[in-house]
Amino acid sequence: MKRKVLCTLVGLAVFFLCVINAEARHNKGAKSVSQDKLRVIILTDIGSDPDDEESMVRFLTYCNEFDIEGLVATDRGMQRDEKKQVFPEKIIERVKAYGQIRDNLLLHAQGYPTVKYLLDRVKSGNWVPKKGKWLPKIGRSSYVLLEDRIGPGKGSEASNWIIQVVDRPDKRPVQICIWGGSSDLAQALWQVRKTRSFAEVVKFVSKIRVYAIVDQDTTAPWIRDNFPDIHYIRTRYPYGAHQGMYKEGDTSLYNEKWVKKNILNHGPLGKLYSRRRWSPHYAEGDTSSILYLIPTGLGDQSQPWLGCWGGRFQKLGPRPFFLDAEDHNPNSWDAGARRHWAVARWRRAFQNDFEARMDWCVKPFDQANHNPIAALNGEVSKKIVERTAKPGAKVKLNAADSSDPDGDKLSYRWFVYKEAGDYPNEITIENANAKEATVLVPDDAVGREIHVILEVTDNGKPVLYSYRRVIFRVR
Repeated sequence: MKRKVLCTLVGLAVFFLCVINAEARHNKGAKSVSQDKLRVIILTDIGSDPDDEESMVRFLTYCNEFDIEGLVATDRGMQRDEKKQVFPEKIIERVKAYGQIRDNLLLHAQGYPTVKYLLDRVKSGNWVPKKGKWLPKIGRSSYVLLEDRIGPGKGSEASNWIIQVVDRPDKRPVQICIWGGSSDLAQALWQVRKTRSFAEVVKFVSKIRVYAIVDQDTTAPWIRDNFPDIHYIRTRYPYGAHQGMYKEGDTSLYNEKWVKKNILNHGPLGKLYSRRRWSPHYAEGDTSSILYLIPTGLGDQSQPWLGCWGGRFQKLGPRPFFLDAEDHNPNSWDAGARRHWAVARWRRAFQNDFEARMDWCVKPFDQANHNPIAALNGEVSKKIVERTAKPGAKVKLNAADSSDPDGDKLSYRWFVYKEAGDYPNEITIENANAKEATVLVPDDAVGREIHVILEVTDNGKPVLYSYRRVIFRVR
């Protein structure tokens, strides 16, 4: 009996040593700084727009990166003639498929939530039946009148849940991605304003950050008009940043051949990526809101003007309302193409990243690739570094402590993200493709801001990227 117990203890010890060793292998590198996960709610008209089904598959492969607070099925806002506009079963179907490959995902990274955890956060939004009042047709769609969406008796499981999530005693803001209609968020705000003091409403609104893919119903401008202090990013239609998912740049990274090879044949979740004939016009039009939140080291969700995989945005007026900004497009000076480029310029990086995540669904650790760890001057967090510099200074930057969990060879690229800063001329970076580089601060850059990006790539398959950003303020 004693021998049996001893063997069991030894077996458990070996198991935990393997787990610890695997975790150390995944996180090896220079000194690390912990970061809080973002709290995220997705409002999706999945089931009405096919691209939402694709975006939900991608989002679930990254769900370890966030504290997911809600997966909410909403209506389209711009309604057609369906008898039903809310399809939570589409979310549930994908969450259950995720459950079949979750154990494999955990071989590659910690933090993937349980299926039960996610299913408990699937909620249904409100929708207005066909007999409701309609505004005149705009294009191919009609808008339901505002009073049919917001007010007494218009509450839903989703609007009540949004209130509950925002009210939690958590200092972190709640990131709300709107892929369809915004009426459930509008109703939540309406309910709070009707039942609370002015100070309580201000506190509630201050905890919300929105990234909306265009305005898909009349409640979106209502939210901004009635709650002018809400932090609100909205992509334009047409010619918005979200279209950079499939416009401009290399089309081979999202065409039907790429999808079949890298997504559809990668387990039960990949099979649900798309059940229709693939169309370039529905290449994950909502996914830029996810890319904006993924912690890559490029951006900061509280500063939309910095730019990242999910686009770059400019503030309009004194309110925290942001629209797509334009990045220099090497192929076009058209304003729409420049807004697309703010996302499309990163396409190889984020599509390779998605390809790797789909590999994580079906492959063991040693047969898949994992992101390199970018270190800046010996520190490996993904936070943005802010420094002051004198005009004419030569500032040395060091990425020598960068590492790779797979032991892959690393390459380095230092470049200036010109559009994010405000210095109009060219800036020289010596040894821009080496571990150590030197930024030559121009003599005439006094009062300017210069954004230098470190991009670290490995030589795995697919090639994966990590970043660090340094913001120089020239004094």
